Amino acid sequence: MGDVPRDIGLGIGAFVLLAAPVLGLQECLARSFPSRHPLVELLLATPRLELLWAAGFAAVIVAPVVEELQFRVLLQGWLLRVAET
Repeated sequence: MGDVPRDIGLGIGAFVLLAAPVLGLQECLARSFPSRHPLVELLLATPRLELLWAAGFAAVIVAPVVEELQFRVLLQGWLLRVAET
């Protein structure tokens, strides 16, 4: 099963070492290349509750389901067929 306390310690150590550089790089890139997503612009221009709910549903429910279908069903199925031949 492994050494759980050691694994937890390694995970915390890796987070501590990597969080600052990754978040710093993200901040630099976000300041250098501001985001201009059409959905965000629409929500900022017309802040309606219906749009917020639709965007939340699409991001939280629809996107993960579609991603799983694309990668697990289509890509993995295709790779399995290719590997068998």
